[in-house]
Amino acid sequence: MHHIRNTLPDIKSKISSDLQKYVTELSALGGTGSAYDTEDQSQTLLHFITEFCKDFRGILDGNGPEINTTELSGGARISFVFHETFANGIQSINGLENVKDTDIRTIMYNSSVENPLRVTNVL
Repeated sequence: MHHIRNTLPDIKSKISSDLQKYVTELSALGGTGSAYDTEDQSQTLLHFITEFCKDFRGILDGNGPEINTTELSGGARISFVFHETFANGIQSINGLENVKDTDIRTIMYNSSVENPLRVTNVL
């Protein structure tokens, strides 16, 4: 109990100094300086999110500030990965690799009109 009573003033002063530091930092970023003004904080956060989205869209469109001319970036990189890497990976998959001819015949027979049982889900 005495330990808490002795350390509490130090903790309070540290919290106060940290709060003042962050309020100063917030005001430098464009806030009003009030740590409890939620409307201004919401506006600041919305501004940062909007700027991030605008920058991200610009990078995808190829209008980013750091356009690399030696390799694909942004939307061109996404297009390359989708059309080349992903397409080649999908084309290399053989869907009938582990399916036997007898399994295919059984499925076709079970799904035909001639089979009154119509048993499915053989695989």
